[in-house]
Amino acid sequence: MKKSSIIMMLILVPFFNCFAQNTSIIKTGELLSIQPVEPCVVYLDGQEIGVAPIFISDLSEKNRLLQLMGKNRYAEVEISYDARKTAISYYKPVLGEYYGTITVDCNVKEAVMSIDGKPAAKPEQWFIKLSSGKHLVSMECDGFIQESVEIDVPRLETVAVKINLKQGIKIVFSDEIPADSSITFRQAEKELEFSASMQDDVYLSSGIWECSIENIFFEPIRKTITVSDSPVTINTSFNYFKPQINITKIAENSTVFIGDADVTGSIESGLLNVPIGTSELLILNEKYLPFHAEIQANDGKTIIIIPEYNPDPEYIRSGNITIGSILAGTGAALLTGGLLLSNNDFLSENSSDYNTYSTLKYTALGTGAAGLLLLLGGSLFGGISALSE
Repeated sequence: MKKSSIIMMLILVPFFNCFAQNTSIIKTGELLSIQPVEPCVVYLDGQEIGVAPIFISDLSEKNRLLQLMGKNRYAEVEISYDARKTAISYYKPVLGEYYGTITVDCNVKEAVMSIDGKPAAKPEQWFIKLSSGKHLVSMECDGFIQESVEIDVPRLETVAVKINLKQGIKIVFSDEIPADSSITFRQAEKELEFSASMQDDVYLSSGIWECSIENIFFEPIRKTITVSDSPVTINTSFNYFKPQINITKIAENSTVFIGDADVTGSIESGLLNVPIGTSELLILNEKYLPFHAEIQANDGKTIIIIPEYNPDPEYIRSGNITIGSILAGTGAALLTGGLLLSNNDFLSENSSDYNTYSTLKYTALGTGAAGLLLLLGGSLFGGISALSE
């Protein structure tokens, strides 16, 4: 076989395989019923045969490629005829995203590629499978200017991407940039983004650039720099926000202390500025046991505090004693009133007949009995509460 033919095979085999990778195989009898969850155009060996749900008959003994194309989802499977199967086989495809592939060509072999901000395969790899739609392909290498290309990957097609990296001028930061910070450089319509982990590998082309360094823990740094022939140093002194605690819930009538200082009046919507370092948080409330927490605060960070409010047994006992006293006092008043009403002289003077006399008599006895029960119950409840620990 000629050398050129061998090279052509090495190129074409991965091309066809890139669309057939991870294709499952199903065994079927002479008749296959395809029942997708949504209507799909069905292709058999690349030829359209109808819209599913559909029956496929007269399946030969060779393997055949079945493709189902819905509005936004896609599936493909290889059909393998098996004479041992029943006459009718059923297939319910699981539809997934449409995909395509890209080929990448870069002039710097050592370059590192990322797609949509995530590390990707090495640029020299022939085919990279992606979901159809827009993607951002970025290439970077130490000593070169980062380049990014936005591509639109068609369904089941291959897109060739070519990126040429140019050598750049190194950008140096005077202070180490904290993790989770974003570094952005803008020049006209061009925008380059770097993470804090890449701060030692920032290279730009000559010209005027707008630099922005942002993080939730400090005020944004924005500077205009001029890049020429030598490395440029950017002064990165950070003005950190004061550390805060976020107390998720503060019980009504609570008093909050940081150390010995009452800071209740300084809390806004649960947020409270605290000093850098270790502090003691104390929340006092007459209904609950004191809540303590040790706070380790750092520059610009917000610490979430979820207080635990456990009822104070002493407060509950005091409340029970009060309730018992009220019940006993009410009972004593009713008992006294009942005794006064049941006096024969009072009944005789206020009764015009026997029925009225009987009504007043029983009302007085009932009032007295209720008062006696309340007096005894309240005294017993309050006494037990007072004796309990």
